[in-house]
Amino acid sequence: PFAHVVDGARLVAPQDPAAWGAANAGADVLTTTWVLHWDLHALKTQPSALFEANLFWPAPRALARSEHMIATALLGVPGLVVGGPVLAHQTALLICVTLATWAAAWTARCWTASTLAALAVGVLYAVTPFHQAQRFHLQSLGTAGLPLLLLGLERFGATGRLRWLAGAAMALVWEMASGQYLAFFALVAWGTAGTAAVILGRPTNTPLRRLARDLTLLIAASALAGVVY
Repeated sequence: PFAHVVDGARLVAPQDPAAWGAANAGADVLTTTWVLHWDLHALKTQPSALFEANLFWPAPRALARSEHMIATALLGVPGLVVGGPVLAHQTALLICVTLATWAAAWTARCWTASTLAALAVGVLYAVTPFHQAQRFHLQSLGTAGLPLLLLGLERFGATGRLRWLAGAAMALVWEMASGQYLAFFALVAWGTAGTAAVILGRPTNTPLRRLARDLTLLIAASALAGVVY
C-alpha cells in the first residue's frame, strides 16, 4: 500500500519534468529510499558490512559512492516495521521536519525565555525556503542538530560547562551522519561559532587562562567528534 513518493522532477520543473536537470534531481528521492532501506537492512543483518551495498557489483564498499545517511535512516525504523521502505523514507522525512521545528524552538526558548518567540522561530525554521526546496532531498532535511550545535557552543562559551560542549559535539556528529551537505554546513558552523564562543566567552579575572582552557576543550571535542563519526 505504501508505494508512492514525492515527484521531485515535477517540483523542479512542472512544465518539463523529463528534462535532464529535473529528472536527475527527482531521482534523488528514489536513491535515498534505497539508501535508508539498505542501511536498516545492513544494521540488522551485518553491521560490519554496512558499506558493502547491493549495487555496482563487484565494486567494494559501494555505499561509499553515495551518502550513508545513518542518522536519518534510524528515524525511518517505525515506518519500515509498519509498511516497508517507502514508508520508512516518509517517516524519516516527517520526523526530520518535526525534530528541526522542535530544535529551533527550544534554542529560541533558551535564548529569549519567550514561548511565543520559540513557536515563531520553530515554525519559520521548518518552512524556510531551504527546507521547502529540499522536500525531495531527504539527505538535506536532517537539520535539527544545527540550532542545537549553536546553542551548545554559545552556552559553553558563556558558562564553561562541559555538558553544553558535549551536547554541541553530539549535534555535530548527528549532522555529519545525516548527510554530506549537512556535514559541511555543520563543520562551518562548528568552526565559526566555536571560535566566537571561545573568544567572546564569559569574563574572568584570568582571561588568558580561560581562553586556553576553552580552546583546548573545543579542540578535544572536535577530535572526539571526528573519531566517533
